[in-house]
Amino acid sequence: MTRSGMMYEATRVLGEGAFGQVYEATTAGSKTPVAIKMIRSSGLVHSQVAREEIRIHRTISHDAVVRFVEAWTEPGRVFIVLELCSATLADYIGFLHSPRSWTQEQQSGLFERVRPERLALQIIFALHYLHTSQKLRRAILHRDLKPENILIHGSGIAKVSDFGLACVIDRGTKARMGIAGTPGFRSPEMLNGLPYGTATDIWSLGNLLWELFTGIPLHRELQSGSSKYNVRVNVRSGKGVFHLRSAIDRMLSRKDEARPSTNDLLSDAA
Repeated sequence: MTRSGMMYEATRVLGEGAFGQVYEATTAGSKTPVAIKMIRSSGLVHSQVAREEIRIHRTISHDAVVRFVEAWTEPGRVFIVLELCSATLADYIGFLHSPRSWTQEQQSGLFERVRPERLALQIIFALHYLHTSQKLRRAILHRDLKPENILIHGSGIAKVSDFGLACVIDRGTKARMGIAGTPGFRSPEMLNGLPYGTATDIWSLGNLLWELFTGIPLHRELQSGSSKYNVRVNVRSGKGVFHLRSAIDRMLSRKDEARPSTNDLLSDAA
């Protein structure tokens, strides 16, 4: 793989989806490890989606967001070079709730140093940046927050990734943008065809944190008829205590205006 004289050597496939693959690679000279996302863009729609992902991701700079390195196109394919991370939040959830059955020894060492409450706060900080940063001028809706799209760096920091379904809107507004994302993580207003804004990401965040602390996907819990869950986590931050159970309850309000903003969540954690 080459780009502008820079050559990358792919070492293994990290993941594969309907529209492409993600490779672990190194730069040929310095051997710097990176991840390379290859998207098949044979159709006009796929090509436009890939270009929009690049346009949005290259504007983002935050410690809790996977770093964009560069991108280029070839006939029928788009390549996006990203910061390499060690695991996904989905991996960590599997380890956290079934540690004795976990077989990936390399990841186990990292996961033993990581605390779920700290990961939760890092994800909230990233989402706050996307929704409110003055540098970005407008709000970025991720629209596909789920454990597989949160990566864990070797340093133990959670990083939001995959902006393939992201879109940009004026802050404080809502728009009809259609259904996007993963079943089980879509907000009620999105599913009902209503205009939506940043609160749609808050719903997905509540789903994600539910799964992080219970080990059970929310949609599966609801299908079982259970109305109880056991999130018993308080995060000490600054001078106060951030009550995650209460926060998750509010994130999962079916009325979008009743959900907390990221600013509300961080104020609670201050």
